[in-house]
Amino acid sequence: MSQEDLLVFFYLASELLQLWIHIYQEIERFSVECPFESNTTLLHVASRYCLSSVVSAILNLDDVEADLKDAGDRTPLSWAAGHGHETIVKLLIERDDVETDSKDEFERTPLYFAAESGHDTVVKLLIERDDVEINLKNSYDSQTSLSQAAVGGHETIVKLLIERDDIETDSKDGYGQTSLSWAAKYKHETIVKLLIERDDVEINSKDYNGRTSLSLAAERGHETIVKLLIERDDVEINSKDYNGRTSLSLAAEYEHETIVKMLIERDDVDMNSKDRNARTPLSLAAERGHETIVKMLIERDDVEINSEDCNGWTPLYWAMLNEQKAVVKLLQLAREV
Repeated sequence: MSQEDLLVFFYLASELLQLWIHIYQEIERFSVECPFESNTTLLHVASRYCLSSVVSAILNLDDVEADLKDAGDRTPLSWAAGHGHETIVKLLIERDDVETDSKDEFERTPLYFAAESGHDTVVKLLIERDDVEINLKNSYDSQTSLSQAAVGGHETIVKLLIERDDIETDSKDGYGQTSLSWAAKYKHETIVKLLIERDDVEINSKDYNGRTSLSLAAERGHETIVKLLIERDDVEINSKDYNGRTSLSLAAEYEHETIVKMLIERDDVDMNSKDRNARTPLSLAAERGHETIVKMLIERDDVEINSEDCNGWTPLYWAMLNEQKAVVKLLQLAREV
């Protein structure tokens, strides 16, 4: 059946259309990107599945309502944008009766869906218009199109968005995270570079757990990201999260040796920083038996080998408690020196 014939069979036959949608729901039952069974028109379905001839034929009808919302408050434009159907997006945004910035039930716009899914050509089409607000936040976690692009590692889209004069690059979402912190967290190096080159990005911004972009990258072992961030003069190397842990504490705890090495080579790093339980990076590394990191730390003259936590326990005690024999030996030898 041709796309044009679909119009004859489905446009006015609502029961048949609903059956078709129901079948797709069964096929894509685990997908959130399948049209809703209620309030869905053929134009929604055709826009979602890139049936461009059908869309064109429907839009040429005299009585067409091109901006109807389905049960999730998504318009045909929203579906087309979210799936990168450039031709259909063009057809829809050229019409006066289509709201380019229409929001779904969670306040997500066509731009948001296109940015989230990495459809840079569609993003470009949308942001060239005067009636698109690029800093809109969704209603459930306050993420913007930019933060979604940063999360997904969509470099071209991030570049397109930050080139706009009206972009709020440092906008915080419902987790207190910025586009930079998301990019650092998920190791999107090029995006981190793009963002830290800007004057309007706060490199030491903290999320609701007190984590900075540096501590998020250090915890996950993203060496290239850490290197980029610590090369900045304004980075707060000893910033603590709400558990009192620094980037060094986190890197030591999770055995990221190269990052520990990078951090302790700096003159301004606090080797003996204590978390809320008064535990130092050495204490955390000793407990987990990270022999190489323990060795790197105790070779420093400024490391307090016998530092006690809030229970009065030393790094040696933690190593003995967890039967970390190699670390116990290292610490005992260090104490004898």
